[in-house]
Amino acid sequence: VDEGFSQYLRGWWQMQELTTDEAIIAWGESDNPTIKDLNFNTWNADNVFAEAFFARIFYQVGLCNEFLRQTTDEKLASRGVSGTLYNEIQDYKNEARFMRALSYYHGIDLFGKLPFGTEDDILGTPPQMESRTEVFNYIIEELADLENKLKAPRSNEYGRADRAALWMLQAKLFMNSTVYTGVDKNTDAVTALNKVISSGYIVAPIPFANLFKAD
Repeated sequence: VDEGFSQYLRGWWQMQELTTDEAIIAWGESDNPTIKDLNFNTWNADNVFAEAFFARIFYQVGLCNEFLRQTTDEKLASRGVSGTLYNEIQDYKNEARFMRALSYYHGIDLFGKLPFGTEDDILGTPPQMESRTEVFNYIIEELADLENKLKAPRSNEYGRADRAALWMLQAKLFMNSTVYTGVDKNTDAVTALNKVISSGYIVAPIPFANLFKAD
């Protein structure tokens, strides 16, 4: 799978949609071996696209971990970083933690048990396997710690995470908590969703027909 076809959002979409009745891949299997196994729900551990997205998740986790390793207060001080740049980096660190939590969510949603590591682990040390419940609890704790550290809804630069993104991720985790942990957290999901609804974001006013309009 090349770097384009294994792009993060594309891989996530493939794993979530091609395994349902909502989408189908119609082109040749010769160019994309095992892609149609997703359509027919016959994939296994050797599926190229499942492997590719599993790798992509942990590539992103690895990038986030290394960014956090390189931006400790000690390392920033040793490089003469202070003032406005220091404050900007703190925001980036919080967003990197959010992105790592998002990737771990995709991991437990699609694969369950996962290899797990943070910036505190020594490079080169094999990650420990953690259960879906343990990773779920870690994500929830991370999001709780980040809630007041991310920027307020709609106050961040376009495309960057804010508190509304965090609340939406909390809601998704809580809505699926029964599957992930065996504990119903739908009440917590409603609380998080109400925060999203009240955040000032709206559904893009695009006419429904435009979704299917030909060029």
